[in-house]
Amino acid sequence: MKKNLMMNKMEIIGYLGYFIILFVERTLALILSINHGEDYSLASRNVLPFITYSFTFISVLLSLIFLPKILIIFFKNLFSKEELDFAPHYKYITITSIVVLLGGMMHTGFTLGLLQFLGYGFLIISFLIRTIKKIKEGNGRFDCIIELIYLIFFSMTIPVCYITYLNGIQMVLFYIVEFITTLTLLFIFGKMMYSFLNKGEEVFSIIYFIVMLVLCSLTIGLKWIDEINVFVLMFVILSSIAYIINASYCLIRKKKNC
Repeated sequence: MKKNLMMNKMEIIGYLGYFIILFVERTLALILSINHGEDYSLASRNVLPFITYSFTFISVLLSLIFLPKILIIFFKNLFSKEELDFAPHYKYITITSIVVLLGGMMHTGFTLGLLQFLGYGFLIISFLIRTIKKIKEGNGRFDCIIELIYLIFFSMTIPVCYITYLNGIQMVLFYIVEFITTLTLLFIFGKMMYSFLNKGEEVFSIIYFIVMLVLCSLTIGLKWIDEINVFVLMFVILSSIAYIINASYCLIRKKKNC
């Protein structure tokens, strides 16, 4: 019982760390991005900073609406001797997570990348605790682990919206594709996260996988001449490997069952 209670509190701490760290970092970005960051600052003559700043502002504003409820629930239960039943709150947790993450996907003049990764690390802790619980509930160990790995890899394929120094129509096309990719994959990741927290059946949706491959390929390809997005490219490859491993495992398992 004590072990389960400790894991329950760790899951709460994971979400709290993610929400608070990323919200604080993005709030600082709004305040300090006016003159910081050269081409990414609002004081520059580039159009993109106004767009990324606007999305960051929307993210922080929506966070102020969604966060209080979930923070009250978490802090109230963090110091309780009883376990928090996460199930009724998974949908709200997912929506709030994506709302906060929207701002994190916008590169602003003031950005603390390490702090962002730390915040996301706390979210991964919650995912890990949830995976352990699912295994204890009788779900297959391999199914749960590969699901966790794929979800994390997939989330890393969501591109941060950066400036490009391409010219003309290629620049305009890149920005359109970049924002479509980021917003679409954020929505898909939210769907996958909610599925992961509940059942897990839609995590390995082939539609989500194909959309990710197509959009990320376009985003990476259009900027290839200017700069290769090695980070996204690496996680597209890793996500593909994880997806293929799971698909192969499912195929073999079905054959055995036959």
